[in-house]
Amino acid sequence: MDALLARLKNYVDLPRPSEAALIGMPHVLKQMPRGKTIISEGEVIRRFHVIQKGWAIRKRLLEDGRRQIINFLLPGDVFDLQAMIDSKSDHGIETITLCEVRSIPTPEFLSVVSAHPALSSALWWSAVQEEGILREHIVRVGRRNAIERISHLLFELRRRLILTGNADPEDPVALPLSRQLIADAVGLSSVHVSRTVSAMRRMGLVATNAHLRILDPESLASIAGFDSHYLHLDARPLGQVRFNDGRGSMA
Repeated sequence: MDALLARLKNYVDLPRPSEAALIGMPHVLKQMPRGKTIISEGEVIRRFHVIQKGWAIRKRLLEDGRRQIINFLLPGDVFDLQAMIDSKSDHGIETITLCEVRSIPTPEFLSVVSAHPALSSALWWSAVQEEGILREHIVRVGRRNAIERISHLLFELRRRLILTGNADPEDPVALPLSRQLIADAVGLSSVHVSRTVSAMRRMGLVATNAHLRILDPESLASIAGFDSHYLHLDARPLGQVRFNDGRGSMA
């Protein structure tokens, strides 16, 4: 749970009892190969999941097989909040690398969260951040041109990996992204993505071998007009609420 704790601690300092409760939640730990379905569209979700290692995608498939990637799920990401309402999933989740996934039954998850207000607050922040990422994704696909879309996506993924300690900001960050994955994420054809990535490689922005590596993140951010406010990294709990040993109290 190191990546999840690192992510949540960007928002609040979790008391030790809350950390222990999060780590100690009853769970099943699964290793899943690349291309494995974690959640299918139409499935009733009865468990929360945490990506511990590896990458997955949220996706929608059209009737003719075309795929839209809604979001990338990275180490430290929690899904799916639909488990709280006993509802059928409106999307699918699939691994794109070898993944380690922690699966937690909904009653146990809700019991721990309700008993630890600091943890509840941190998880709400996590949900707000994901909503911000999805809103920015709409802007990315709807209004940015090809190189802006790809640059924005790559810089966002780099930033998210750094936040959870899964990338070093001083080193080129490697991303397990094929041209088809990028195309399905940013709403372009794989041919268009291939031409754009080739141009980005000539500009010294990225390198492409086994993985796509980011060489010049500052230029990517500049090209994309990247503004990190939608990640809500400066958010903090409301001033009148303080958290101690697993109990919330009003200041």
